Amino acid sequence: MKIIYYYSKVNEIGNRLMSMLENLDDQIKINTYRDWKIFSEELMEPKFDDSIMIVLISRKEELLNALSIRDRIHEYKLMLILPDNDEETVSLGHSLRPNFIAYDKAELRDIEIVLKKMLHLG
Repeated sequence: MKIIYYYSKVNEIGNRLMSMLENLDDQIKINTYRDWKIFSEELMEPKFDDSIMIVLISRKEELLNALSIRDRIHEYKLMLILPDNDEETVSLGHSLRPNFIAYDKAELRDIEIVLKKMLHLG
């Protein structure tokens, strides 16, 4: 199993989420991306497994970038973390068809519980 984690902005939830990912099962490979261009290029590669993608959106520009590659994103189980719960932001986020959606003020524990279920770890 592989986790593809994108977060560009160094902030509390991004760092806490990275720390939580590092403490998961040793058999789970984590690919972390901080640059959108490199991240989107990774998605050009063929997908052969049940990878989970975690995308932490820190600004509207990133959400619009994600929409531009939504066809590639749809191939993954997606956990989307949005910067706010503004109606427009949430609507755009739902168009990516995430399996789970949270906001950057969410409790990390809730995100961890869902992720572990997606990974069949708990």
